[in-house]
Amino acid sequence: MTTEALLLFLIIFAWTPPHFWSLALYRTEDYAKAGVPMLPVTHGKDYTRLQVLLYTLILFGVSLLPYAVRMSGWLYLGGRGRARAGLRRLCGAHLRRLQRPRWHARLLPLLHRVSRRAVRGAAR
Repeated sequence: MTTEALLLFLIIFAWTPPHFWSLALYRTEDYAKAGVPMLPVTHGKDYTRLQVLLYTLILFGVSLLPYAVRMSGWLYLGGRGRARAGLRRLCGAHLRRLQRPRWHARLLPLLHRVSRRAVRGAAR
């Protein structure tokens, strides 16, 4: 298996859980009635939201890897800027719902600054 194929697999692998868990949050009652053990049913909505946030942060890092190994160029990294704005909005929504430890609130601006510097550095 080539490095490029492995990176694409990692992106899909990191994307799948938060995608399905966030959809399951909207249908928790349906999954519970059907007896399907989805994460919101087995561990609750707050725990699921935390897991979605953590997996999204993992996905954010994994999606930088194609640029880091020169599989893609600045166009890919620039396109991630739009995704970064969506990630910031998504993470902010999850943080407001969690209303838990404050370290989450400090992590998001730091992540935003780091990704912004990476995009600026790539543009040079």
